[in-house]
Amino acid sequence: MSVADISGTTGQRHSLRRLRSALVRRWWVVVLCAVLGSLLAFAVASKTPSKFTSESVVIVPALVTGQTPPGSPDAAIKLAKTYSTLIPLDDEIVAAAAAKARVSPAELRKNMSVSNDLGTALVRIDVIASTADSAVAQAAAVATIITKPSPPGQITSGSMRLVTVPDSATVSSETGKSSLAIGGLLGLIVGLIMLSALERSDKRIDTLEDLAAATGTGVSAWGTLTPFETRALAHRWRSLSGVSVPTVAFVGTGKVSKHDVESMLGELAIRAEEPGESVTSPSALRAVESGAPSRHAVDEPSGAKLLAAGRPGCGEGAELLAQTCDLVVLVVAPGSKQRHIAYAREQLAQYGAEVSWAMLAPRHVVAEHDFAPLPAALESQA
Repeated sequence: MSVADISGTTGQRHSLRRLRSALVRRWWVVVLCAVLGSLLAFAVASKTPSKFTSESVVIVPALVTGQTPPGSPDAAIKLAKTYSTLIPLDDEIVAAAAAKARVSPAELRKNMSVSNDLGTALVRIDVIASTADSAVAQAAAVATIITKPSPPGQITSGSMRLVTVPDSATVSSETGKSSLAIGGLLGLIVGLIMLSALERSDKRIDTLEDLAAATGTGVSAWGTLTPFETRALAHRWRSLSGVSVPTVAFVGTGKVSKHDVESMLGELAIRAEEPGESVTSPSALRAVESGAPSRHAVDEPSGAKLLAAGRPGCGEGAELLAQTCDLVVLVVAPGSKQRHIAYAREQLAQYGAEVSWAMLAPRHVVAEHDFAPLPAALESQA
C-alpha cells in the first residue's frame, strides 16, 4: 500500500469518526427534519385531489399497395408519429370527443396527451382526470372518434384502427404511504445538511486531529495510552520543560472541572507503573496535591509530577497555579467547543503561561456533580 493510500484511508477514518460524533451529538436534528418532512408530505398529499389515468391505444395499419389508402410499414410509422402530434391540435377531433365524453374541449385538451411508441405504428391516448369515470370516458371518446369510418378533422378515413379501449383507470397521484416515505427521505437529506451546517458554525473537538489543529501543540489521547506510552510521554514533557522532574499543570477546558481532572490524573499515574510496582514506588508520573510546591529536588526519581489546576476564568486558581508550573497541559473532553479552548489559552496567556501539550480526556471524565459555572462569555454560547 502506497503512502497516498494510507493517507487517504486515514482521512476517511477521521471523517467517519467526526460524522459519527456529530450524529451522536445532534441526532435529534436529523430525526426532527425527517419527521417534519413526513408529516408535511402527508398533509400536502391529503389535501391534494386524487388523479386518475386512463389509456386507449389505436394503430395506423400498414396497407399493401393498391388498397385505400395505400401504404407500407415505414409509411404507417411515419403517419402514426404525425397523428400523435395532430390529434391534440385538431379542433374538430377535440370538439367531437369532448361532446361524447360530456366535458368541455378546453378540459379535454388539458387532460389529454397523445404519444407514439418509437419505431411502431401504435398511438397511445392518455387522459388524466379528477375521477376514474371521467378519465375512462375521455380516453375512450378520443379513440372512438378517430377510428370512425369517417373521422372528423384531418384524420384520413380508415387510416386508424382501435386496439384497446379502457374500462378502468389507475390512481396517478401519490398515496399517503408513499408520500410519507418520500417526505421522510427528503427530510433526512435536509437534516443531514443542517447537521453539517451546525457543525461548521460551532466547531467541536472529536478527534486528536481536531485537537492538534485547535491547539497547535503535541497531543495525546488518554483512552489509548499504554504504560509504555505513558512513560514515554513523561520523558517528552521533561524535554519540553527542560526540567528533570517537571511539575505539569493540567488545565481543564469547557465543562471539565478541577475535580474531573483530579480523577483522571489518578488513573493516568497508575498507567505509568511498571508491572510489579506498588503505588508508593517511584513512577514516571505521579499525581500530587494542588498545594504541593511547583519545584522539586533534582535527586527525586526521574519523571513528572501532575497537578490538577482547574479551569481558567472560573475562580479555581488555574491561572496562578499554571504560572508557577513547568509545563501546562490542556485537558479537553470529546465534543468540546473550539472556542472554549481558545478562551482557556487567552486566559493563561494573560498570566504568562503557555500551553505546551493537549490531552483528549476520556468521555466519562465530566462528572455528574456541581462545579464552578462556565465564564459568562462562554455560558451564553455553551
